[in-house]
Amino acid sequence: MQFPYQEAAPGIFRPIISIKLHSKNTFVIYDALIDSGADRCIFHSGLVEILKVPLGKQVKFRGISGELLEGVKATIDLAVFDWKFKTEVIFSPNLAPMAYGVLGQKGFFDNFRVCFDKQRQQIEITPRTIKPGL
Repeated sequence: MQFPYQEAAPGIFRPIISIKLHSKNTFVIYDALIDSGADRCIFHSGLVEILKVPLGKQVKFRGISGELLEGVKATIDLAVFDWKFKTEVIFSPNLAPMAYGVLGQKGFFDNFRVCFDKQRQQIEITPRTIKPGL
């Protein structure tokens, strides 16, 4: 499936998509940046209160600035368009509350083939083995 880049600021377009983060009883629709340079999927820790997901162990990781950041692992159901799958993510208070989530190598790129077309400002996403099922 092909999707247009979203305008993040005047004249700046990025590969941002809307996803659903699911827990047992609820879900959150959240915009996330598809980031091939990110190791993992990372979302703001404020979502933990809404989703009420069981948390795993605390982790430390480095962001793009090289600064050491903190978060906590959790396993959630993540839905990308018609494809839903279980994956491990990190919830971190170090993201700005209104920042985009990050879809990284583990949890996103290992489930999808992703093709960026900057000139056309499009992204093509194809599931590797996930079956549709929301």
